[in-house]
Amino acid sequence: MSYLISLSSNLANDHIEGIKEMITEEAYEEVVKNYSDYSLQQKSLLKVNTEDILFCYPYNIQIMKQSPDSVTVKIFVVFDCVSGINDLIQNHMSNQNFKFMSFNKYMQNKICLNYQFIRHYMKDNQSDWIVDKLLHMKDKDILKMYRLFRK
Repeated sequence: MSYLISLSSNLANDHIEGIKEMITEEAYEEVVKNYSDYSLQQKSLLKVNTEDILFCYPYNIQIMKQSPDSVTVKIFVVFDCVSGINDLIQNHMSNQNFKFMSFNKYMQNKICLNYQFIRHYMKDNQSDWIVDKLLHMKDKDILKMYRLFRK
């Protein structure tokens, strides 16, 4: 999770060079290509804090034997995040007329992150985990894309 926090913080703070060692060259080129189109507000939304993560789970794990002495492992992890969720809960809990957050308000704040981590294991040597795919997307945009959420 520290990779996610560090990578997202660098992106949000416009330190694109700071992620170069954390992601593959191909992923870095893709991020750089798309990053220039983001507004400052969009960049700030990329930041994820540990307390914003509702849950995460490995969606897919691949173990690929390259040779008798070499194995590559890929783990695709899904993170569901709501920025400021602790503040939202505390504000509602302190209210005498506690009401659950409406679905629409929840969806406005919820972000789904998909990260694929890769690591190479070789005889007597192993690489660090590195990100080779990443996606940050608001849930409401996913639902709009599939026409499941109309406004």
